[in-house]
Amino acid sequence: PLLGAYLGVVLVDALGGRWVPRKNLEESQVIVGDRAWLPFLRVKHFVQSHQAAVDHSLAAFFEAAKQHAAPRDES
Repeated sequence: PLLGAYLGVVLVDALGGRWVPRKNLEESQVIVGDRAWLPFLRVKHFVQSHQAAVDHSLAAFFEAAKQHAAPRDES
């Protein structure tokens, strides 16, 4: 859960997402742009095995979310 929470916070802080909490932690979402991302579920898949880590890269997850983020004003 700690890694899922961290991934969610990164999506919120870096991409301007917002949390949508759920009773079941794995279903908690971060909305980035027009998409919902499931950081806890992604991490669960990531830690299952070495092959799962390759198939469910957290960096690729972040980059995909980044493509859906609205441009942020850096002024």
